[in-house]
Amino acid sequence: MPVPAPFPWRIHKLPEVFRKLLLRLLNVESLAPLRFLLRGRVLGWIFLGNMASLCLGGIEMAVGVSLQLILQALGFQFGVVLPGPLANWEPTQLTVLLVLIILIALRGGLTFVSQIAASFSQVMIQTRGKMGVFFQLLQSRSSFYLSAAEINFRHTEMVNGTVKFVASINRIVNAAMTSFVLLASMLWLSWELTVISLVLFGSAGALVLRINRWIRTLADSQPEIIRNLMRGTERVSRNWILIRVLRTQDREYEWLANAVLAMMRLDTRMTAFNTTVSLLPMLIGGYLVVALIYANFAWLHVSSGVFVTFLYVFLRFQAGVATGMAASSLLTAGIPHFRLTNEILSQMSRAELDEALKSTQLVGVLGGGRPFRHDATASVARDMGLQPPAIIATNLCCRYGEGNEPVFRNLSLSVSSGGQVAIVGPSGSGKSTLLACILGVLNPVSGHVEIDGHPAATYFRQPGVRVGYVGAEAFLIEGTVADNLRYGVPTYVDTTDAACHDALRRADLGPLLDEDEDFLYRPISENGDGLSAGEKQRLALARAFLAKPHVMILDEVSANLDDITESRIVEAVASSKGRCTTIIVSHRNGMLRHADQVISMVDLKSQGTPPVTEPVQ
Repeated sequence: MPVPAPFPWRIHKLPEVFRKLLLRLLNVESLAPLRFLLRGRVLGWIFLGNMASLCLGGIEMAVGVSLQLILQALGFQFGVVLPGPLANWEPTQLTVLLVLIILIALRGGLTFVSQIAASFSQVMIQTRGKMGVFFQLLQSRSSFYLSAAEINFRHTEMVNGTVKFVASINRIVNAAMTSFVLLASMLWLSWELTVISLVLFGSAGALVLRINRWIRTLADSQPEIIRNLMRGTERVSRNWILIRVLRTQDREYEWLANAVLAMMRLDTRMTAFNTTVSLLPMLIGGYLVVALIYANFAWLHVSSGVFVTFLYVFLRFQAGVATGMAASSLLTAGIPHFRLTNEILSQMSRAELDEALKSTQLVGVLGGGRPFRHDATASVARDMGLQPPAIIATNLCCRYGEGNEPVFRNLSLSVSSGGQVAIVGPSGSGKSTLLACILGVLNPVSGHVEIDGHPAATYFRQPGVRVGYVGAEAFLIEGTVADNLRYGVPTYVDTTDAACHDALRRADLGPLLDEDEDFLYRPISENGDGLSAGEKQRLALARAFLAKPHVMILDEVSANLDDITESRIVEAVASSKGRCTTIIVSHRNGMLRHADQVISMVDLKSQGTPPVTEPVQ
C-alpha cells in the first residue's frame, strides 16, 4: 500500500529560529521523533481542526450579531449594529430565523470537524507512539533488553502521556484560533470593555502559570511512581508461587499498596490543580460579567444592542480561554512523558523511523484498513551454503547506560569454525553480556566482534544465517508442539514431521513421542502448561537442532535437567561439533565435557586474555 504524501508543512523545514526556540522550550535535542508522530495525515487532521476552530470564531461573532436582530424582532427598541456591507440591512423575522438556523448548522458542523480531527489525530499519534516503541524494541539497532514492566510502561503510560501532551498543544492552538477572532470582534464592538476584560483575565493567567509550575513539579515524579507499581506487579506475577510458599504475601501487598497510595496522592494533587485551572476562568468570567455591566452603566454607556452582542462574544471568548488554560495544565503534566518518548525514538535512525511509520498507514479514516504484514520479499531467506563461522572478539568493553561501570574491559577471545567453547563464571561476571555482544544485539563501547570476517550485527542480518539459541528460560508460543519447533526456522530448512521427530529425539523427548503418536500436534499454551520445566527446555533445544544452525548458543540449557537427561543432551550437542559453532554457558560440569576449551570469565576479565583450561573429563 503506497504511503500517502506528507502534508506540505514539514517540521524539519521549519525556520531555524523557530526550530531552535521549539527545541529550547521542549528541552529536547531533536525534533525527529515529533516529526515521526505528526507527519503526513496527522498534521493534515490537525491543520483541518485548526481551520475549523478559526471559522468557529467568525460563526460565534455572527451569532452575537444575530442576537441583536432577534431582540429587535421581539420588540426591543435599540440600534442594531451590523458589520460593513450589512449596516443598512433590515431583515424580516423569517429571514432572521433562517439566518439563525444556518448559523446553528454551520456551528455544529465546524464543531464536529474540529473535534473529529482532534480525535483522529490523537488516535494516530497514539498508534505511531506504540509502533515506534515496539519497533525500537524489536527492529532497531539501538534496542536492548527491557523488563516486561518497562515495556508495558513505555507503550501505555509513556505513550498516553505523550498523546496528552500533543493533544493539549492542539487544544490550545484551536482555542487560540477561535479566541483570536472573538478578541478581534470584541475590539471592534468596544475596545474599552475589551481592555477591562483582558486586564482581569491577565491576573487569572498569572495565577494559572503559577499553578502549572506546581503541576510540573508533581508531573516530573509521575513516570517513576508508575514504573515502580508496574515493577511490583511484574515481580508478584513472576514469583507468585514463591511468595505463597515463603508466606511473604503481606510484605508484597504492603509494597504494592504503598505504590498505589503514592500514585493516588499524586493524582489527587494533580486533579485538584487541574480542576482549579479549569474552573478559574469561569469563576473570574462570572465576576467579570458583573464588572462589565457595572462599567457600562456607570461610565461607558455602550448602546444596548452592541453591549448584548459584546456579552455573548465575551462569554464565548471566556469559554475558549478556559479551554486553553485547562489544556495548559494537561500539557504540563505530559511534558515528562513526551521527553521520555523523544529520548527513546531519538535512538532510532531516520530510516528506522520511516520504516516504523509504514505500518501506521494501514489504518483507514474510520478505523478500517488491513492487517500489517512484514515485507518478506525484502529479505528472502535461502540456503547460501555458509559454513560454521569463526568468532573473534577483540578488546571488548561493554556497559549498560552512560555513567555506569563497564561490565568488562579489554576482553578478547576466539572460537574456531565448528568449535565448541564453554564460558564459565559466577552470576554477574558478564557471561550474558558477552553473549549479547557476540550475537550483535549489544554494541560494545569499544572493541569489536568479527564473525566469519564480518561485524557481528552484519553477519547475523544475512538472510541465510541460521542461529540456534536456548536460554535459561524456554521461549514457547501458544500453538502446537510442531508450531513451537518450527518457530523462527527458515522455510528452506527441512521441517517435515520426520525432521521434527528426529530433533525431538536428539533433545531426549523420544519417550513423549513413544507415549503419544500425536505428540507433535499436542496443543500447548505460551506457558507450556502440561510440560515440566525440563521438557520445556528440551523442546527449545529441539527447535535449535531442527534449524541446523551455523551458530548455536546454549545459555544454562541444563539448568532444569537431571544428570541422566543432561548426559544425553551433552552427547547430542557433541554430535553437532564441526557442523555448527557452539558457545555453551553453564554452571554444571556435565555440559562442559566435550568443549574444545573452557574459558573463565573471572580470569578473562582480570587478565584481558582468555585463559583456556582443558575440557572437563
